[in-house]
Amino acid sequence: MLAVLWRSGTPLLAVVIGFYLLSPYTADHLVPRVLVDGWPNFDGSEALRPWFILPDIVLAVALLRTRGRIDRRSLIVAGGIGLSALSALWAGWQDQAIPTTAALFWGTVPLRAMGMILLVAGSVRDIPYDRTLRAVVQMFGLAAVLLSVEILAVVALKAAARAMDLDLGSLWAGFTLPRPTLPGWNNNVAASAIALGSVTLLLVPAVHRPRPWLVALACALAAAALLATQYRTGILIFAGGLSLASGRWAFARIVATRRAVGAAAAGLAVGVTVLIVSVSLASVAVPRMTTLNPLAYALSIASGSPMPDPDISEGPDDPSTTSRSALVQASLTVWLRQPIIGSGLGAWEFTRPTEPSFLQRAITPHNGPAWALANLGIVGLATLYLVPFGIAMARRNWIPAILVGFVAILEVSTVGIAHARYGVMIWTLVWIIALGTRQAWATRPAASED
Repeated sequence: MLAVLWRSGTPLLAVVIGFYLLSPYTADHLVPRVLVDGWPNFDGSEALRPWFILPDIVLAVALLRTRGRIDRRSLIVAGGIGLSALSALWAGWQDQAIPTTAALFWGTVPLRAMGMILLVAGSVRDIPYDRTLRAVVQMFGLAAVLLSVEILAVVALKAAARAMDLDLGSLWAGFTLPRPTLPGWNNNVAASAIALGSVTLLLVPAVHRPRPWLVALACALAAAALLATQYRTGILIFAGGLSLASGRWAFARIVATRRAVGAAAAGLAVGVTVLIVSVSLASVAVPRMTTLNPLAYALSIASGSPMPDPDISEGPDDPSTTSRSALVQASLTVWLRQPIIGSGLGAWEFTRPTEPSFLQRAITPHNGPAWALANLGIVGLATLYLVPFGIAMARRNWIPAILVGFVAILEVSTVGIAHARYGVMIWTLVWIIALGTRQAWATRPAASED
């Protein structure tokens, strides 16, 4: 399938995304973890995955094949990311607590960001912007559907194994986890990819003009998979995207027959209703979201009874609000050692505080900006998040600004840029928005394609 994409005339950017998102197994880093001296708590469970670097090779080849002229702004942003990574590498080499291999291991994160920014910049000048955006949105939607199907298949398989009293843990350790996950993905990152792919499909209909039933099917699968993952941030992002799409649809239908003010009021009412109903239904289906149920809050206020406590008793590895708070505080402790350029790539993994004890089991601080601060300092936070995200959000249209805002919210809940597949989604969406014109993102009536 990926070979067909490569030869079919599909935009090169979409082909690269396809290699990352559709490959069954993809390395997050170019340096295998088993080669990192003293890697904390490495148990060898993913000893093979780090060697699957085909998508990174495809990205390198695509950069060499891109004929479009890369604009100065993209070069500056990519160069800034590279300079922050070099400064962090230098800081890490000065600290004997951080192995050189660890710095090179995490150095893949800014390297991949630079590659995707440059590839997006070259692609939108080599091929018409609308065509590139259409291919990207379709690839995002396809990835969201495939991930959703895989998550639901894992749920069904685990249910069948419980019914037949079978032990699937001997086949793959992921089957023993309380929430469904996939090989090469953790629960939160897979859910974030599903949420981002589905809301992109919902909010950019003017570009790709899909058949409505296909979008409805994709969103139904995404909703079911997100509920299965129980990832609260992803569920809320999906509910927000569904609400905005519903409100915009209502406005477009009503504005043709009524004044704009009335149509806007109707669209707002539809959007708010969809948001309240979807979050309330999700709160019923997912016990971890009990305290986020807006209808339950209203009933609690009306009756004077207290809200029930959420069920988050999943053991010490559950990233609840309190543990996330401790992770962020520990990240700030690492950051303050070298606030400008950071303590070096790998600083969080090798020099983080030893208390609380669950930090020894946490691979990342579950917060992208906090991870950037701890490793790359203020310079890294600016080059990886503030500058590229700020440029993208400055687009004079509400759709791209909201999409970038969704990405930023998801990044506060996980370090998405540190994962190969989801990180590619982030950089592609953020920078294709940054390079888009107002006309390209203007809301136009959607029509089905034949």
